This record gives sequence, C-alpha cells and structure tokens, in this order.
Amino acid sequence: MWRNAVLFVLGLFVLSASLAKAAPAPQPRPATAEVILAVGSEATGKVFADRLRSQVLLENVIRVSLPGTVCFKGEANPARWLGSHLRIETIDLASGAGKALRVRLDGCSARDAIKVLNAVVDATVAAGSADQDLRQMQLMQMQQRIEVMQRLQARGGRVVIGAAEMDEMKTQMAQLEAQMRGAQVVQRPRLVPSQR
Repeated sequence: MWRNAVLFVLGLFVLSASLAKAAPAPQPRPATAEVILAVGSEATGKVFADRLRSQVLLENVIRVSLPGTVCFKGEANPARWLGSHLRIETIDLASGAGKALRVRLDGCSARDAIKVLNAVVDATVAAGSADQDLRQMQLMQMQQRIEVMQRLQARGGRVVIGAAEMDEMKTQMAQLEAQMRGAQVVQRPRLVPSQR
C-alpha cells in the first residue's frame, strides 16, 4: 500500500512536470489601435504624417517612453518596425471643418497598441509645438512684406509683386497659421477592428 501511494505521487509529479513543459504561454493577439488628429489642411497633414514616421522621433519615443515594450521584443530596429506598422491616411473631418489624419497601429497587443500610439502622438504634437517660434517669425515676416506691398500699391506706387505672387504668399501664410495651430487630437487612441 505504501508502495502504491509513492508510485501514485511520483506519477502525478512526472505528469505535471511534462504538462508544464508542453504548453508554452500563448502570444497576445495582435490588435489595431486608431487615433484621429485634426490638422486643418492637406499640407499640414503631410507635415504631421512625415513627423509621425520620422525615424528620429520614433527612436526617441521608444527609448524614452516605451522601453521594454513587448511588441518590439526581438526587433533589430524597433523604430523601423514601428514606422512600417503605422498606417496614416488623410480624411475629412465629420464637421466639414478641414482635414484630419487617421493614424492606425497594427501588430501590437491590445494593451501595447494603445500605449505605443499614445506615446507617438504625444511626441508628435509636442514636436509641432516646439516649431512654433520659427513659424511665428516666418508668419510675421510674410505679413510685414504683404503690408508694405499693399501700402505701396494703395499710394499709387509701383507694384513690386504680382497678383499671383501675392496669392501664393497668402496661401503660404494660411498654411503657416494652420501649422501653428498644430495637430489636435479629435479621438484619443482606441482599439478598432483590424482591416487586413
């Protein structure tokens, strides 16, 4: 009887050890996260799309905000991987108030996808804010130039700049003003159905 009990316990021990080795932990299912950024115009959208894909920005985000994130584990170049998994498209805002960027991230777990997309968007918006001093100076210079030309023209002076050039400068000013407003988050990152 004693011998049967020992064999039974030993059998349970061997069985549980073999089951523990046979079943690896399941990998988290990849998810898709999405954020919507209001950008005003297509030109501003292109600036922000380029910034979102910037290797320098993505490397800094990964190093500072996302060390040890599981979806980058084993990647030789995490920033390149992240850039290749961002899908960015320009869309119209529902309110008809300009353009927006729909930014999607595929390939991370649900928990990591939201975290990563939040970090990338926050860094992109912050980088846009840092550029505002330069844009403000460019905008002031353009405004001053246009005002001088308009005063000369109003006094009957010789027109130094043609109508087409004036229109181009006004377009550039509008683009600078839109960029100064920057990208604004319309919809915070959330999980959406994958569209593969």
